[in-house]
Amino acid sequence: MAPRTWRLTRGLLAIVLMLGFYALAISVALGLLAVAYVQVVYLQARMFNLIVFCVVAALAIRWSRASFAQP
Repeated sequence: MAPRTWRLTRGLLAIVLMLGFYALAISVALGLLAVAYVQVVYLQARMFNLIVFCVVAALAIRWSRASFAQP
């Protein structure tokens, strides 16, 4: 493999992995919020601890993905 092709492949792999990580974080956060939503709307037995855990965990994931770049 030529050095130029190797660099291009490595760069594309890095971008794909980064986007995959962001997609995984977003899907886990949405899944946690979906569990809390189902608990509140559809189920009769509401487990307060589970709802709080799911919401706090989803917010922690969202906060960790936030960009704190200074203008």
